[in-house]
Amino acid sequence: MFDTVYPAVKSGPPRPSQILTPAGIGPQRAEERYEVPGAGAYLLPVRAGDRVTLVNLEGGQPVEIIAADTRGTVDAGIL
Repeated sequence: MFDTVYPAVKSGPPRPSQILTPAGIGPQRAEERYEVPGAGAYLLPVRAGDRVTLVNLEGGQPVEIIAADTRGTVDAGIL
């Protein structure tokens, strides 16, 4: 009766644990990630065709994005 309800039990020590990682969680090809500390700044060169995504993991912090050309002239049209 119990043979049809419960799986067979193998004798001996248990097998080692496996670390399972879902595919696609890490950075994708040609993707970069940067962590900016609170009240910090990060300068990042951006070229035509680049995409920038900002993610606020901790919440509540304001963010400011400034785009400047190679001469240092600030121009929001760059974005």
